[in-house]
Amino acid sequence: MKKISVFLCLTLLLSALAVTVTLPVGAEEVKGKAPDWVITEICNDTSGVGLGYTNGYTTGTDVFEFIEIYNNSGKTLNLYDYAVTYNGCKRSDEQFEAVIVESTPIKAGDYLDGSTLVPTDGTAFGDLSNKPVNPATCEVAPGEVVVLWMVFYEVYYSDYNEGKGISIDDFRAHWNIPEDVKVIAVDSCTTPKKGGHNKNFNLKNKEVGTYGIAKQSDELNAASNVDGASGLAVNYTEYDQLICWATMDFDNQIIDGSKPNLTYSFTWDFAGYAAVDEIYTYQLSEPYEYDARRSYMLTLYDGPTAGRLSTLQKMTLGVPLEAGESYEFNPNVMYYPFLEEDIYGFIIDGNMYKDSDTFTAEEAGMYTFDFSFVKELPTNTEAPTEAPTEAPTQAPTEPATEEQTAAPTEETTETSTSATTEASTKAETVAGTEKPKDKKGCGAVMGFALPLLLIPAAVVIRRRED
Repeated sequence: MKKISVFLCLTLLLSALAVTVTLPVGAEEVKGKAPDWVITEICNDTSGVGLGYTNGYTTGTDVFEFIEIYNNSGKTLNLYDYAVTYNGCKRSDEQFEAVIVESTPIKAGDYLDGSTLVPTDGTAFGDLSNKPVNPATCEVAPGEVVVLWMVFYEVYYSDYNEGKGISIDDFRAHWNIPEDVKVIAVDSCTTPKKGGHNKNFNLKNKEVGTYGIAKQSDELNAASNVDGASGLAVNYTEYDQLICWATMDFDNQIIDGSKPNLTYSFTWDFAGYAAVDEIYTYQLSEPYEYDARRSYMLTLYDGPTAGRLSTLQKMTLGVPLEAGESYEFNPNVMYYPFLEEDIYGFIIDGNMYKDSDTFTAEEAGMYTFDFSFVKELPTNTEAPTEAPTEAPTQAPTEPATEEQTAAPTEETTETSTSATTEASTKAETVAGTEKPKDKKGCGAVMGFALPLLLIPAAVVIRRRED
């Protein structure tokens, strides 16, 4: 086994890309660990008439949109201490990841933002007896999933439930959400004439939308939740009150457009993939900083799993699997980092899986996941061959799967005698942050080989087509 200097590999890569990916000075503590909250699933489109999946509720409107979040902190969190944030700027706009344009507090009670629910445009609302009402308190335990129902005004139409509108129980039944999973309504009604608030926002199904979870404060509320406010100008990677965020880009990333009743799954940026993805996909010439809080998209156009983490998400989040839990690598829904043609498979605990393969956990415990950019999995006889005997019972605050506490000065990687493999290094090295260690073998070696470095930066769109 050879050791390649991290500095040498980074120099080769960055000289070819003419970009730099670095951590902001003094921000390592925030950037190098998994965030307290992780956005894990987004459904931004439930429109369409006559779809069997919508249980008869949909009349061409979006009444069941949601954002699913996961308590990754290892401690109990009060959900009402937070707000949902929005930025609709494209990556070419200087305000992208630089302004929280709008925010909506997550609150107890009924229609949440001071709205009267009295439409002034003649809209036929129901009797409101079914309107969503949040519990007085919302304490979220470590490892718990919460579904945020983004409530738009159509929910109150008299079309539904004999004039009563749609309730939280209706929403729960529609997505088959387990009874022990919390469902909390968030005011997404943006139209004052419909009883809404013009600093609210709903989930977009075109162009670009960036959604986040931020610590609620008077400063945030005054700048982004008050009529006439211009937004809170903060660099996302430097603002520690922004706990996590996820971007859905229908211009460059999700290029097939929105599809009703299908969802997009995310995890925290466990390996710097989201940051490097930005460089390749959007041909950035300026530094793009790695931040663990920036969500990385795992799947798109996927079947909804509201209130439940997928097996793939559990592995990236450091959640123990049960024996027999499985995951099929569906090539039609997987979202791959970097250039699609360089993906050879997926590494789970040192074993290679390809598209359409199914992984099944042979025993309960922690399993590591990563993408593989090499054709064959290197063999490391010194690596442990057994799963940890003590799997944590809740999500850790530090990144999953044996996260180290300091960035190494050198990185160990398997190499062959070819110059191509000599130049290989981990994506985490490119991102300039600490990386999770694989439990078995050397894990996935990221093939930033010399041939890849010579690929023009214009070759950037590589999402798998349906």
